[in-house]
Amino acid sequence: MQTAPLSNRNLRDEIRDYWSDRAATFDDDPGHRISDGAEMSAWAALFRRHLGPPEGRRLLDLASGTGEIARLCQGMGFVVTGLDWSEPMLERARSKLPEVTFLQADAERTMQPEASTDVIVTRHLV
Repeated sequence: MQTAPLSNRNLRDEIRDYWSDRAATFDDDPGHRISDGAEMSAWAALFRRHLGPPEGRRLLDLASGTGEIARLCQGMGFVVTGLDWSEPMLERARSKLPEVTFLQADAERTMQPEASTDVIVTRHLV
């Protein structure tokens, strides 16, 4: 009987690789890019209604991807940190928002200090 070779690879690696492969075209897919204007205003109104005033509050965007929710929240006045497991997604986010801190980390293990965030949001966390 043959056994499968041992591997250190796990499901997290598969998830990271899947999203990394999609990074280059992610914003082109319907529902991913938030258009400036009416769509961005609708998102901002929704966030204001549910999150309250943003002024100076620290927001963590889990599974930040290419940074669309980070872009929205930073524009509203939150102090944003974006976190994603895929470095290619983060590269795209950083190119859009050089003033926002983007970190590579697993959403289950954010590595963020306790009480370092006032608000946590996510849109496409799988």
